[in-house]
Amino acid sequence: MLIDKKKCWKELNLCLYFNQNHNIYYELLHGDKDTFKFAWLALKSKFEMIATEVGSCGYYNDNEKFVGQTMVQHDLNGNILFLHRNLLKWSKTKTSQKVWKKIRTFKADAQLKEYYITGRTMNIEGDVIELDAHYEIESMEEQCLNFYKELKSEPAYVRFIIAQFFQK
Repeated sequence: MLIDKKKCWKELNLCLYFNQNHNIYYELLHGDKDTFKFAWLALKSKFEMIATEVGSCGYYNDNEKFVGQTMVQHDLNGNILFLHRNLLKWSKTKTSQKVWKKIRTFKADAQLKEYYITGRTMNIEGDVIELDAHYEIESMEEQCLNFYKELKSEPAYVRFIIAQFFQK
C-alpha cells in the first residue's frame, strides 16, 4: 500500500475505526485488508486496486498436494511485485526450510477461481497457471533465511522475543 497520510487522514481514521470494531465489521468484510477499500468507498475517495488477484507460492508435499505458504502480490501491470510469506512465518521457519518452489496464479481469463485456506496452507484452484519459482525467487528465500538466522543470534532479538512473550 502506498498512502499519502496528509491527503487520506479521514480515510485512515475510518479504517482504524473499522479495525478497532472488528467484532462488527469483520462479519461484513474479509478481515483488515478490506477495511481500507471500504473506508475509501464510504468517503467516496479515489483509489486504485491491483487488478491481478493474489497468487500462491509453495511446494508439493509427499502426497503430491500443493502446499501454498506465501501470497504472491502483483503490480499494476500484473507482474510479480513481492511475496508475502504469511502462513509459514519466518519466525517459525527452520533455517533450511525452503518452500518457494512453485507459483500458482489465475489465468487472465479465468472463469473458475477457488481459494482454499486451511491451517497453514493457501491454495488456489480452477483456471490456474503453475510456474516453477525461478532462480531469483529461490535465491531471495535463501537470503531471507540467512538474514533471519543471523538476526536470531543477536542478543537484542532474544530480548525482543522475551518481551513479546510476556506482553501477551
